[in-house]
Amino acid sequence: MLRQARLKMADIAWVEADGAALPFSARSFDFVCCQFAFHHMEDKAGMFRAVFRVLRPGGRFALRNMCPQESGGWLYYEYFPEARLVDLRDFWAPDAVIGTMQAAGFVGVTAAYEHLRFEQNLPAWLAVVRRRDTCSQLQAISDAAYQAGITRLERDIADPRRPRSRQDKLCLVTICGNAPHGSG
Repeated sequence: MLRQARLKMADIAWVEADGAALPFSARSFDFVCCQFAFHHMEDKAGMFRAVFRVLRPGGRFALRNMCPQESGGWLYYEYFPEARLVDLRDFWAPDAVIGTMQAAGFVGVTAAYEHLRFEQNLPAWLAVVRRRDTCSQLQAISDAAYQAGITRLERDIADPRRPRSRQDKLCLVTICGNAPHGSG
């Protein structure tokens, strides 16, 4: 990911580090964000403590991720149900994130949900999911579960009685918190 990022923005000092052991001095940043990566963190609570440490007093942290607890209508979960089980383990429920952020010292922690609804063209989507690397959910499941989902999707597309497109639904959540003024 860093290699791709460097190609897009060469003038940024990209740093690879453990989220729970950030290699920055305390009170270094006014703003820190984590977008679509929280589920990959091994020490999630440690990441919140590390972010809190590097924020200046009054600094803000924003976490944006999908919310599997609110994404029951997502077609990835319908065709690849093992992915939902993995996601429910890896993506903490928003209340758990909020509680852990507060325990780390964050104040004014809020969650905002964005419910996305869209039409999914199944043949076009099949071309996307055949490239297993396009979605981390597909990489997290077993080969058998992946192949079973592809087979179900191919069968549904081949059935002339079934629609070629379907409604899809995904929920994203943004959780923000602040370092109190005078903290550190």
